[in-house]
Amino acid sequence: QKRKTGIDYISHPAKVADCINSMETATQELVAAAWLHDTLEDTKITKEEIIEKTSEKVYDLVYELTSDKEQIKILGKAEYLTQKMNNMSLGALLIKLADRYDNVSDLDLVSDSFAKRYIEETEYIVNNLNYMNILKKQPYYTSNIRYTIESFIDDIETKLKERKKKMINRDNLVLVRVNEGGVVYCLASNEQIQDIESFQSYK
Repeated sequence: QKRKTGIDYISHPAKVADCINSMETATQELVAAAWLHDTLEDTKITKEEIIEKTSEKVYDLVYELTSDKEQIKILGKAEYLTQKMNNMSLGALLIKLADRYDNVSDLDLVSDSFAKRYIEETEYIVNNLNYMNILKKQPYYTSNIRYTIESFIDDIETKLKERKKKMINRDNLVLVRVNEGGVVYCLASNEQIQDIESFQSYK
């Protein structure tokens, strides 16, 4: 199975799981749920199979991370995910942020039109995410957990800014010259793209 980026799908849960595993607060259940976070939504794996192979706690996390397609149709994906994330358990929220971070990290590999929609959706979620309410519901939480959440958000916003800079209308690219080094394009900002491979990344 491939992602929209053309990369093998298994690389995505692997990176999300690695991200969760790197946290001081990581548990076996969180890492397992990170590996399986899309399974109920995108595969034929059942509740019983997840519980049999892992545990009911892992299943509960995976279920919490599974989107309701009918509700997405009613609310719109950005609003649906915002409401969902604002009502998640702390563990599910951490996995969801790791998931979103990995997704925005690959936006260079998709079209500008898809990237634009995903960026707008992500910005809406981040701007309306009330993670402090989730933290207040915990029996206790350390400053490290808050720092982890805020670091995820900062890293996501950085990736979004980087990708937005590359969303340049091709109509603003003017052919300057062709030389031995390749095709040189000039932007309205006078920024130069030195070769055709660089130009491809601006599409």
